Amino acid sequence: MTDRRYRLEGSTRSDEIASGLQANIADPLWMLARQWQVGEFRGEDAASPIQVSYQMQTAPVDQFQAYTAKQFSAIDPSVPLEAYAEQQQPNDTAGFWRAAEAGLHLLRLIAAVDDGTWRDWLRGTYALALPDGIQADEITWGNLLVRRTCDGARIFAERAVIEQKLTGAGTAYLAAFAQWLDWYEDRLFSNPAFESWDSERMEYRFSVAAGVGRDQIILDANEYPGGHLDWFSFDKRIQERDLPKLERQPLKTVTPTPVQFAGMATQRWFEFEDGTVNFADVSASAVDFARMITAAFMTTYGDDWHVIPVRVPIGSLAQIQTITVLDSFGDRHIVKSVAANDGSKRVWRFFELNNDDDDPLLFVPAVALGRLEGKAVETVVLLRDETENLGWGIEKTYEGVLERRIERQQQWAQTRAASEPPPRSTDMWNYRLLNPIPPHWIPFIPVRLANSAQIRLRRGRMSEWESLPPDSVGIRGTTLLPNPTAPLNLYEEEIPASGIEVTSSYQFARQVSGQSLVWLGRQKQPASKFTPLHRQTDKIQRKTES
Repeated sequence: MTDRRYRLEGSTRSDEIASGLQANIADPLWMLARQWQVGEFRGEDAASPIQVSYQMQTAPVDQFQAYTAKQFSAIDPSVPLEAYAEQQQPNDTAGFWRAAEAGLHLLRLIAAVDDGTWRDWLRGTYALALPDGIQADEITWGNLLVRRTCDGARIFAERAVIEQKLTGAGTAYLAAFAQWLDWYEDRLFSNPAFESWDSERMEYRFSVAAGVGRDQIILDANEYPGGHLDWFSFDKRIQERDLPKLERQPLKTVTPTPVQFAGMATQRWFEFEDGTVNFADVSASAVDFARMITAAFMTTYGDDWHVIPVRVPIGSLAQIQTITVLDSFGDRHIVKSVAANDGSKRVWRFFELNNDDDDPLLFVPAVALGRLEGKAVETVVLLRDETENLGWGIEKTYEGVLERRIERQQQWAQTRAASEPPPRSTDMWNYRLLNPIPPHWIPFIPVRLANSAQIRLRRGRMSEWESLPPDSVGIRGTTLLPNPTAPLNLYEEEIPASGIEVTSSYQFARQVSGQSLVWLGRQKQPASKFTPLHRQTDKIQRKTES
């Protein structure tokens, strides 16, 4: 018996393809019966939103308080909060270069209208002086600045006196001086208005607030390490106060837009997904419930979500009061928030602050987007020495007089080579029992606080430093020496076994109005790229010397 196989293929005698794309149904009543059978007629999401009306309340976050301040101070809510929180007092040693630069710029502006009298008077009255701690290779350049320029920092501090003296010189002098004042205020010369850096925690601590009196809403940032500030850095302070009185905005009416995302299923049954979308290729194990739930949700309910544009002022707290949805059937629906429906035990929390359970607010802070960060002018590494039960603060670099990065290890190597005597013999081995501790390694000794079992790491001093040159001993930066007259007690838990690195660098950003902002800020991060403590020794001196 011959095995015959037949192949049936559909063909058309017409060139038109419209009939094949119509997808005609021979029995529409049967299709309706199937829809009734599976319960599609009982669906509550048959309509689509076509218009949304909402009303919002806002309050500007216009008050700032450092952790050491006793009260809040008014700020501009449009200025990035990093400019207020991260600003710190620059090193006094590095102020010489900034004062010289400011004075030189003032002399340039006055030179266009002056015959030399006022410039000589400024150089003589506000003369510069070389500061202490200047490096040997910087003395020549420093003396040149002393002869050619003047102290711009003192001139700015006594600007009222200068303006009074220039009044009789003419309007051209006053215009040049006013131009210089605007230039000066745009640069980092003046003292910072706030000091939010907690040296005992090595992080920023501050608070911002909106409103006054019993209606004040306070947000605390207790563990901000620096670098990037956003809403998740804040927690709402628990207060027994009245409901916040926010400013009610006018009623807005917008058009909702369906949510679209990569890998989304098509919204119509006769559409085909892109070739890169393959729902059958979703790899998930038997216990990978999160991935399976996400895949099922995006394929089944992906087209049920819509986006409503809401314009929230920068640097404010916002809250939606009412949302009314008009669907395609002409019905209006009042949508309540998840917090109103589920209460404080709700699971869905999106962009909510901690401790904001009952009546959540949306915080849109003014942050510095796309800011420029300079090279670290000061770098400090904090490590734990578990063998000796000590902590070490290693000052790697600091900012010099001429805004240079001074390497402490290189500085110590030069000082050590000049102060140590040569080996006594060249034909015998010389052994060193213990390497000397570099003077930029600051010990932190564990001490017990009075009437407490808590341990702190207190900044100490090595007895070996008494035999070293005074100019090579001690702290040059401000991270480990925030207050020369007070001790520094670090919290023990702030220095992990892996260590931390604290850097100081200049930041540049612009606010909404386009005004430039410059400040000196710190940043704390794990010391992952730093060599472990047992390798932090002078490699040359660690070896046996011949």
